[in-house]
Amino acid sequence: MGCWLCNPLCGRCKPPWRKCICPECGQAVLVEKKKYLAADHINCDSCGADVTDVIYVEPVKCGFSGWWCAYPCGKSKRDYSEEHGRCTLNTPIKASPIAMARFDFSKMNA
Repeated sequence: MGCWLCNPLCGRCKPPWRKCICPECGQAVLVEKKKYLAADHINCDSCGADVTDVIYVEPVKCGFSGWWCAYPCGKSKRDYSEEHGRCTLNTPIKASPIAMARFDFSKMNA
């Protein structure tokens, strides 16, 4: 199960790293945003096991902007009716090979 590394100074806005625990060796795997978005799979640095399914975050329809985002931040959990605006940090699904391979695009029409 993956989680965000939150930086209290940025208000959970676009964490620069993703992290998970490798199911094979139990070591923490840290992946920089740039690497996560460029890769089609992620391997554990310690044992080489594929941790893509563990670290993968499903794209969400952002509660702030209303757009689909492949690298969601804390603003994605907002209620769109409360406060919304143009997100300058939106990551389109097509920008992430991992998301393109795993996302169920029928959810976009639901």
